[in-house]
Amino acid sequence: MKTREEVARAFAEHDEAWEQVAAAFRRACALYHRGMENEAMTLAGDELTPLISEWSSKSPLSGSAKRHRLISLFMDEGRRVGEMALLQKMLGAHMSAQVVAKRNARAFLMGNSGLSGSISIRQERGVHAGA
Repeated sequence: MKTREEVARAFAEHDEAWEQVAAAFRRACALYHRGMENEAMTLAGDELTPLISEWSSKSPLSGSAKRHRLISLFMDEGRRVGEMALLQKMLGAHMSAQVVAKRNARAFLMGNSGLSGSISIRQERGVHAGA
């Protein structure tokens, strides 16, 4: 029978190994979403597979519980990375639109809009009747 300290150590090692598995899978997903499929597959084979084996050997969970936890990780992390990729695209598009709008406004105000017959706004001193 295992002592309380042995069980606590096993769970601590299990948690550390699990975090390494999750981080490696997250990196592989991020590479894949950036269009770097070969790098993602290399990472999965060279780093993720050994980390999963290490985690599995340290885990006090049963075989089916390990499988279930891995499947949940793959689904959750894959979804998160996909959402982040979509958010990055949306944010990038928004920021680009803001830059273009500011550039166009500045060009218009300076009379350099590139449009033929554009209007230039200049500051002129008003003429007062009493002056």
